[in-house]
Amino acid sequence: MNRWWAGGGRAVTVSKQHRRGGDEAGERLLRDFLQRCGRQYQGSEQVLIVMGHGGGLVAPGDEVTGGLGAEAVARVLRQATELGKPLSVISLDSCYGASLEALFELRNLTHYVIASPTEVVSPGLAWGSRQRELQRGETVAVGDLVRGLVEQGMAESEADLGPVGLVGLQLGAVDEVVAATGELARALTTDLDNWRGAVTLVRGRCRSYGAAKELCDVGQLAAGLGRQVTDGPVPVAAARLAESLGELVVAEWWRGGEATDYPVSSIGIYFPATVEQLSTTYNKRYTFSRESGWGAFLSRYWDQMWDSLRGQAG
Repeated sequence: MNRWWAGGGRAVTVSKQHRRGGDEAGERLLRDFLQRCGRQYQGSEQVLIVMGHGGGLVAPGDEVTGGLGAEAVARVLRQATELGKPLSVISLDSCYGASLEALFELRNLTHYVIASPTEVVSPGLAWGSRQRELQRGETVAVGDLVRGLVEQGMAESEADLGPVGLVGLQLGAVDEVVAATGELARALTTDLDNWRGAVTLVRGRCRSYGAAKELCDVGQLAAGLGRQVTDGPVPVAAARLAESLGELVVAEWWRGGEATDYPVSSIGIYFPATVEQLSTTYNKRYTFSRESGWGAFLSRYWDQMWDSLRGQAG
């Protein structure tokens, strides 16, 4: 991103020095910008629009390089005490931003998030028309602003991007979603020998997001496990997760895409569709992985899958 915008169109240009400084300089620039906004713009509602390229979550073995991820934005927001309160909206106008891992980082820092589980078609969301409405003095509730932006969707594209979607999220519900995810992870891990086949079947029927297709639609995963596993703690935990996702999602928009076996939540969770070891970078980078127990479940799942394949090969 070359500029941070504030107020009625005032721009702060990124210097060449900041561009050369890498992620640390980028965080410092964003922090300075937010602190200045906190001092100069004391409106009742504050919106941060984050624009740029997004690649989803890290692939196994990849090093985290270039750009500011959700965890970096969250770190800067916690430091920008001049803002004085959580933001009203964070709009992630970048590809593959709608993941539980990113939402967990941004909890308590904003009331709403707008993001996409897919690629974002340039020029992104229709903020221009919404800004003109606000500049005319029209009063719009924050929730209505989020729903209107999501439902307006994205521009058409000449490129064949496949299905594209947007989702509006009320982050007051994210803690329950994470707790429900943890309950499901523990339930699956406890008796994984019996449920590994069902997990593999359901994952294969879920939509994949991310540059490396490393994200799985978490709503489809919950719905599928609820259907395929009929007894024990797994269907109970899956039902809890599905219900909590209903509280989290306030608006959805999709263009394209075929009908699916399970309801789509438009939110991803790290779960690669192919047999591979759990990314150590993922576990290290995302607090969600550790606090929900999702990383431990995936590690156990892939260990069993590798053992099974080695046994077949032997």
